[in-house]
Amino acid sequence: MPDASTAQGLAEEECQGLKEGSIIQFERFGFVRIDSESPFMAYYTHR
Repeated sequence: MPDASTAQGLAEEECQGLKEGSIIQFERFGFVRIDSESPFMAYYTHR
């Protein structure tokens, strides 16, 4: 997040197949970059 805060949430099962480094859009949240597959972790990249 821009202010260095963290957020937790739920994602659809299809996110399990995404590769590290992929950039996707979480609806009503913004764009994120996949950092790790297990555990699933993504970083906010939207301005």
